[in-house]
Amino acid sequence: MLGGFDHRTEVFKEGLLPGPPERWEAHLPKLGMPPHLEQHVATMAQLYRDNRYNRTADVVERVTGIPAQSIEAFVTARKDFYLG
Repeated sequence: MLGGFDHRTEVFKEGLLPGPPERWEAHLPKLGMPPHLEQHVATMAQLYRDNRYNRTADVVERVTGIPAQSIEAFVTARKDFYLG
């Protein structure tokens, strides 16, 4: 079971903000995730840094009728949630 939502939010604020990967990866264990999920998150982040997610598709819009957003647009629209 993952730690409580408030706990995960605090850990995110402390260490998962943009910065050196080693900094926020060190905080992953504090989220209470199983080790395989920690590794998955770290791997996905590395793939993102390596620009391996530079592809687009229209499946979100075809399924929902709403165009997909970039991660940057999504987080920016919810800045108060992520940064308090």
